[in-house]
Amino acid sequence: MSQLAPGLMVQEYQIEQVLGVGAFGITYRAIDTHLGMPVALKEFFPRQLVRRGEDGTVVPSNPENAPAFDWMKSRFVGEGQVLARFRHPNIVRVWRYLTGNGTAYMVMDFEEGSSLADWLQRSDAPPDEAWLRRLVVPVLEGLREVHRKRFLHRDIKPSNIFLREDGPPCLIDFGAAEVELGSSRDSANVLTHGYAPIEQYGHRGPLGPASDLYALGATLYRCISGRLPTDARVRQRALADGRGEPMRAARVIGRGRYTRELLELVDWMTALRPEDRPRSVDQVLARLGAEGGERAGGQPAGGLQLHQRLLFVGTEGAGKRSAMGALCDGPLATRDARFAFGSQAPPGEVLSYGRLLLPPGGQLHLYGIELPRQARALAAAVDRGVLGLVFLADNRSEEPFRDLGLGLPFLEQLPAGAGAAVAVTHTDYLARPGVAEYHAHLRRHSPRARTRPPPVFEVDARSPREVGLLLQALLYSIDPGA
Repeated sequence: MSQLAPGLMVQEYQIEQVLGVGAFGITYRAIDTHLGMPVALKEFFPRQLVRRGEDGTVVPSNPENAPAFDWMKSRFVGEGQVLARFRHPNIVRVWRYLTGNGTAYMVMDFEEGSSLADWLQRSDAPPDEAWLRRLVVPVLEGLREVHRKRFLHRDIKPSNIFLREDGPPCLIDFGAAEVELGSSRDSANVLTHGYAPIEQYGHRGPLGPASDLYALGATLYRCISGRLPTDARVRQRALADGRGEPMRAARVIGRGRYTRELLELVDWMTALRPEDRPRSVDQVLARLGAEGGERAGGQPAGGLQLHQRLLFVGTEGAGKRSAMGALCDGPLATRDARFAFGSQAPPGEVLSYGRLLLPPGGQLHLYGIELPRQARALAAAVDRGVLGLVFLADNRSEEPFRDLGLGLPFLEQLPAGAGAAVAVTHTDYLARPGVAEYHAHLRRHSPRARTRPPPVFEVDARSPREVGLLLQALLYSIDPGA
């Protein structure tokens, strides 16, 4: 049995189930028994070199494998060190590295979802263009952060793109990412045939952003064509022998199902020679119409990313659950704040949760956060990336401006591209202060509101129509073309 059994402990982490098995590691869902929260625990287990003993320890399968095991374990540690440098919603976050059972482990955020490879295997037909664009823009924005820190991923493929149930997709598995830009080191031991560019085979040329963009283009090609892209060496040999290009162009196999612009972009990204490909993520984003840069939670400029977190924030009794319930498709539930927003959220914090379905196939994930009690959860949510905040100001309160002020620091912390709105509730109980007074208060006390005042509505939190109008105003303030 090569996998740890459910119930076994790795320090304070209790194994629950296996999430995935690869050539070099096993990923488990585990419980942090100190904090009572789920994590993803990745164990270094190169199955061609090691075996598991009866006591659960990992040992080389023969003495000759020991040096290779030790060297590769150091690479695994390097992966954790690389990932710890990134704080981006579209890159998997690593919180801790530890040792045990003769091997090494990484503790990562646990996310519900599946890999793109699993999704493609289950799907009966290629994804449509809108779905592909919602996939690739957040991945590109995460990749841009990798390149900004002068690293390459070097192993982008469908199994290394994770599709979250709650939030945008993210890049995972950075085991090959310690090579800095411009390196031409032999990397054949970490590449994946069909997705690796020609320069990644041996010393065929320096590596750079174009190398990762080839792999991402090959991933898009797999989505469009339903088949593994032709190995880069096979392509090179065929062209050198005068037999022509053996890989059919995306603009041919995808004609009629996708726009010419997208298909030509895929062909550009998968050009055999690095100099014939885009040189940067920004060039690809520009072709996709998302050249304006990053937005909260991986949201591309020029169009709302349709899998986003929207926060309903207010004091107790302000109407958060009523407003969320008026919008949601289905009943409200609860969700652990650490599950939703990572370990920066306080342990044991429970938030109201619901989903609003958006055509075509998108979702808004709605969370209710009570101030001041859940201020740390709100801070973690804003740090993780949100579409926007809806502040609910309760006109029954003795000091409604003070209550609204509890949320103003978080308004200032919103990244560019995220929005905010104010819902003044219970105006039938007390008509004053009114909308004008709330506007004036915001402009006096919020630098952000002075330059970009949020919409303010009197809202019956139980009314789907009124809450829906507020949401439309919020989305319009973020993206007037949405």
